[in-house]
Formats: sequence, structure tokens, C-alpha cells
Amino acid sequence: MSFRDLDKKLLSRFFLVTVIGFGFDFLVAYVLIRAGQVSVPAAASAGFVSAFLLNCVMHERFTFGSFTQRVSLRRSAGILLGALTALATRLLVIVSLEPVFKPTGDRAAVLVLVAAGVSCAVNFYVTSRAVRPHGIRTRRQAKA
Repeated sequence: MSFRDLDKKLLSRFFLVTVIGFGFDFLVAYVLIRAGQVSVPAAASAGFVSAFLLNCVMHERFTFGSFTQRVSLRRSAGILLGALTALATRLLVIVSLEPVFKPTGDRAAVLVLVAAGVSCAVNFYVTSRAVRPHGIRTRRQAKA
């Protein structure tokens, strides 16, 4: 599959929603880490969950659906599946790298950033496969 065969409009919408969600996610985690009241995995989870709620609405209405369509339980289930897989991936990356980096303060924020990047890729793959039968390929290429 080449880049030409990918649904670029879907990729751009997903990327835009992801950037907005990621900014919100990272902001929540960073504030909690800097406040020093929670562990890195707990801060990353709180950021993820808050951004997940924002992303659910945005993906349902903008990325995969439309503002005029009714809410799709299938799409919502696919978005939830992607999010849970991404959260598990993020926590696995953090728990695996935390002993190596001994993160505090800004180092912890970098660890959350790395884990979020990995989980974002996993989220895109799982969500697009679960929500669209042909995944990230264009409809034309999927039928060929």
C-alpha cells in the first residue's frame, strides 16, 4: 500500500483532532506532574481520559462521522477500542521506561510525551481499522 492509496482527508481530520486532544492531554498531565501530587502513570492516565472524552466527540462528529449524522454505536465502540488499546500502550511504555529514566519534573513530562507519541500511532491504527472496514485506505483502493 502506497501513500497515494491512503485516505488523506481522513488522515488530516484524524491528525487535527489528535493534535487538539494531545495538547489537552499533555496539559492536564503536565499540570498534575508539576503540582507533584500524583505519579507519572496516574497523571498520564488522567490526561488521557480527559482528552479521550474530548476526542470522542470530535472523532464522532468530525473525523469519522458528520455533524448531521446520528451517533453511531459502531463508530463509538471503535473509538473506545482504539482509546483503551492506546491507554494500555501508553502505560506499558511509561512503566517500562520509568525505571530507566527515574523521571521527575520535566523528565517525567518528556516520558509522557514519548509514551503519548507511541500510543497515538497505536490509537490511529486500531481506531481506523475498527471504525472503517477498509481501514486507512481509500474506498477506491480497498475495492481493487
